[in-house]
Order: sequence, then C-alpha cells, then structure tokens
Amino acid sequence: MAFRSFSITINNYYVKPWTRSGLGLSHGVWAGGNSQVPPDQLPPFHIDEAQGAAVPGTISFQAESQGVLTGVEGFVNYTHEDKGPMHVFFDNPTAGGNQFNASGPAGVGLFWGDPGGNDAHINLDIRPV
Repeated sequence: MAFRSFSITINNYYVKPWTRSGLGLSHGVWAGGNSQVPPDQLPPFHIDEAQGAAVPGTISFQAESQGVLTGVEGFVNYTHEDKGPMHVFFDNPTAGGNQFNASGPAGVGLFWGDPGGNDAHINLDIRPV
C-alpha cells in the first residue's frame, strides 16, 4: 500500500468532450501499474431518458507515492474545442497539507471539496456558468 495517494473523479456537464492535452507527475506513479492514468478524453454528459436527468460524462484516475515516506504530486490538462484549456493540479505531500486546484476558461465553473487525508479524493464538477 502506498504511503500517500490522490484519486480524482471529474464530472463533465458539457455537451462536448474534453481532450487530454498534457499530464505529468513530479512525485509518485500512476496507480495500478499505470492503469489509472487520466484518460485521453472526458466524455460529454447525456440525458437519462428513463429518469429525465442529466448524467455527467465521468472519468477517474489515481496517483500514489512510490517509496517510503514520499508523497505524490502531479497535473493533467484537458482542452475543450469551444471553451479552451483546463488545468488540474494535485499534491499530497509527505508532510503538510494537501493541495488541489483546477483552473479553466471564462464561463466554465469548476467546483470541488476538501482534499484531506493520506489517501485524498476529489470530485471535480465542470459546469457551464
């Protein structure tokens, strides 16, 4: 088991997908032997006709520390053909508080909670505003 980890779920409420344009880790590895790398595309939302509700396009990925007493830090970038680029940064250090930040183009709402804990998790919602 890793000393620190950071998992992220992104929910897209736009009618078009976002395409991955970059990613990297300053510390750590992608979890699952690189099986949990951020996907190439964040799918669009769709309407569940049975429930009459908008269902976001959802992806999940996770990075974890590698070695004893190490943390995990990285980023992923996605681009929307109509809106522009979005940058997602995460950090779960050996000591000190966790950090998470997402920034995107004007008119794109990015909403998330607190990334606390040794095994941090964030749900990031991307919504038109």
